[in-house]
Amino acid sequence: MGEDTKAEKSPESFSEQERLALLENFVQQGLDLIKGGKYEEAIGFYDDEKMAERLGFDFQKDTTNIMVRRPIKPGEEGNCFTELRFQCFFKTPSHERGEIVLSRLVLLKFLAGKKAAKREWVSQELYHGIALVYAEEWLHGGQFLNGNRGLSLEMRGRNLSYNFLEDYAHKDIFSYFKQHEVPLTEMYLPNSGRK
Repeated sequence: MGEDTKAEKSPESFSEQERLALLENFVQQGLDLIKGGKYEEAIGFYDDEKMAERLGFDFQKDTTNIMVRRPIKPGEEGNCFTELRFQCFFKTPSHERGEIVLSRLVLLKFLAGKKAAKREWVSQELYHGIALVYAEEWLHGGQFLNGNRGLSLEMRGRNLSYNFLEDYAHKDIFSYFKQHEVPLTEMYLPNSGRK
């Protein structure tokens, strides 16, 4: 009585294919934001603990933030991006659940004594790169749900064996982005190993 009859299914009640379809739909919505140039919105979209729970993943937040105390100069963006990039990952522990770990930029504008707009602190290219990294980590989750097999048309079903996980897993994600016509940044390309 009075209970919501449209309660969300628990992760255990989804089949692996249903979970994978839910994840791919979620990732595509974020990629549409990226393709539309809405990078900050895509970052917020992918920072979704509830979706991780629905998919049966653990979600780590606020553990590895990058503190930004002043506007990031153009020559510093690459270092900032690389630091953040290596703090984001999809962890595949020995138990059944995977874990998404996303690092964040925390803008400490109050330290500067000015009311600078966020856009003055962080370039759109850096936000674009961060949005791509977030999408990549969710896609690693899709690879995990797919039995460590590829998601892109080029690599669908291919075993991404643990001996070569870095190479094949990232090649699969790069192919997925290409297949879905996702614009990549110069900053992101070297970090994807696909320049």
